[in-house]
Amino acid sequence: MDWIGINSSNISSYCGHTTTYTLAGAINGTGRWLHYVDEVHWFILDLKKTYFITKVRGRSADNYDPTNVDIYVSDNISVWGAAVATGIASWVDITAWSDVNITPKKGRFVKAVVNTTEEANRSLTWSKSSAAYMTIFDVYGEPVVESGTLQLPLGLGKKHAGKKTISKIL
Repeated sequence: MDWIGINSSNISSYCGHTTTYTLAGAINGTGRWLHYVDEVHWFILDLKKTYFITKVRGRSADNYDPTNVDIYVSDNISVWGAAVATGIASWVDITAWSDVNITPKKGRFVKAVVNTTEEANRSLTWSKSSAAYMTIFDVYGEPVVESGTLQLPLGLGKKHAGKKTISKIL
């Protein structure tokens, strides 16, 4: 298992942004994510294939950091089920990564829900408020290899119906 290395190509959707400070900049480490709206903030990442996910990590050192984050994992972008981690509060006022163990789960999509921030009206600034921006989120896991059948040339497997084949679970 390893950190996947999330970047803006993994963004499927998110709640919005203020001015030019988008989630993409914060995910890439080239900016910060500002969203000055009193709401529950969220983003959905598409990992492009299914992973067995066991941890997430985040960090933020800005004025209105996320203070209560829930994480969801799913293979279906429309059906999330129960959160795999709730109430994450360790990503506040830090520049070092804060790893969070989650309930292990297979999924292609990861959803982060920011329930509250350091600001009473839930305005969000996630990253670092200087030119030394940093990436804000990553996922730890390994790709799930689907089972299938591999057939090899004659002479390399058992005899079946006049042919020699070998089957292996991938």
